[in-house]
Amino acid sequence: MKNLPNSSENHLINQRMENKHHMMLNSALESLKNCKAALDKISKSCCMKERSTKMKEAFTALEGLVNTLNTASENQDKVQKSIEKIAELGSKMGALYATCCTPIKAPLYQGIFKELGIAHRRMWEIMGVSH
Repeated sequence: MKNLPNSSENHLINQRMENKHHMMLNSALESLKNCKAALDKISKSCCMKERSTKMKEAFTALEGLVNTLNTASENQDKVQKSIEKIAELGSKMGALYATCCTPIKAPLYQGIFKELGIAHRRMWEIMGVSH
């Protein structure tokens, strides 16, 4: 029969898990920083005034997501809430992308979706799900 870890070993195991979660959170936050930079570019060059409300909603959703992630750490409920907020932001970005009047901005939108996907996967990894 294999020996169970002692309290020192358990502490090290827990520390490694915390470090791994911290790295995943940082990765997700870096992805969201990239999303904000792309959304800034899209917003500043938008020629349709009527889209400003949707842009503001996207910025607000992004800010709320970042705030939730900044306090998520080991809080599984906040990690789960972040997953939901990523989906909400993706929905808002999809509406903006589908109604954009120029294909020139397509790479910016595609970059946002790529970064949201990274953040989403990191949150699931923290929850213990990965492929």
